[in-house]
Amino acid sequence: MSSKRYIGIDFLRGVCIFVVLILHMAFYSFDGIFDVDFTNPPPVITVIGLLLMFAGIFAMISGFSHATQILSRLDKGRNMKDILKHLTLVALYLLIIGFLQKTVIGSGHIQFDTRSFDNTLLVELIKTGGFKLPDVHRLLYINSLTMMGLNVILLGLVFKILIALKDRINISRTLYVLSLVYFFISLARIPLYEVFMNAQDAGNYALVLMLNVLVNKNNPILPYFAFALFGAWIAALRHDEIKRGNLYILLNGLVFLLVGAYLYVNLPDTMLERAIDTKWFAIMGAQIGLFQLMILSVLSMKTADRGIRRFITRFGIAGFTIYLLEPVVTSVLIKGIKAVLPDFEFTINISLAYAVLMATAYGIFLAWWERSGYRYGMDHLYTRLFKDVKSAKEEKMKVA
Repeated sequence: MSSKRYIGIDFLRGVCIFVVLILHMAFYSFDGIFDVDFTNPPPVITVIGLLLMFAGIFAMISGFSHATQILSRLDKGRNMKDILKHLTLVALYLLIIGFLQKTVIGSGHIQFDTRSFDNTLLVELIKTGGFKLPDVHRLLYINSLTMMGLNVILLGLVFKILIALKDRINISRTLYVLSLVYFFISLARIPLYEVFMNAQDAGNYALVLMLNVLVNKNNPILPYFAFALFGAWIAALRHDEIKRGNLYILLNGLVFLLVGAYLYVNLPDTMLERAIDTKWFAIMGAQIGLFQLMILSVLSMKTADRGIRRFITRFGIAGFTIYLLEPVVTSVLIKGIKAVLPDFEFTINISLAYAVLMATAYGIFLAWWERSGYRYGMDHLYTRLFKDVKSAKEEKMKVA
């Protein structure tokens, strides 16, 4: 089964990258961020804060995509050992780029107590002309790329076990049970996060390192591997052409969304504080439901060859480079604007307008770049690194 059948997944990934670009540019250009009253924030700040917690959609899309590729390659006679080797290399690729993103080229971490940003090396150099090495908090931080790299390794191990037991189990049903169990095990992050923070304060770095990928902010594998497992479950349902499979996805998505939303509304509001508590867990549950429904809504999409669909899908095929370089470009542009107009203020409305304008400009750039097959970008590099494997991404970029 060819993953080209799922052009809707590229479209959905493109939507997510486009929105993330707008959110990041709006957030990091807003001059009044330190003066926001987070006890009673403006609605737009609440929406941005909630959407910035949507890294799980990338985990679920990644889980769906990799599971689809695994099952397709098994159908074509590839053995699980070779597939696991490929997944390990993909994971290392993501982990290395994730490390560079959180230390060299990525966005800063906001620090309200000092009214400042803990910037990466290049962003700090652009903004202040200074050179600042990343501290231990930034080195330990789990960004979305690090999370997805870890998920790829874990997903490969799960499939190695599932394929070994395939004569005794139903793979899609087993994936669903694993998804549920893992998600509820992720409740352990609530008490473990406090243990992690106490160990960090006490300088107990053996325990810190042991717990880091499990519970540290912002995207640990508790619970984000559950998002990947649910994505893999959807892929298995589609691969096996399970009767009423779409109905199962719809019902499961609705239950998670409605129960999570109910708990979110009725639990104490700590969302903007990024507290790790039952409110946070309710948000994760609602997101799992919402993201399943989002994936289901695009699975039947057959084409995205013109208009707004094509505009957005380009972000899903080759927007990775823009996503990585956006913080650097934004830093340069804002510094240039401030140099020319020192009294210019980026209000929230101006920041949003700037972000939408820039995201649109990036889309126009992608339309031009498409003519060369997105040559020299990170997605092009990916196809070169893994040219020994027939990659769905390579096929998409060739026809782009």
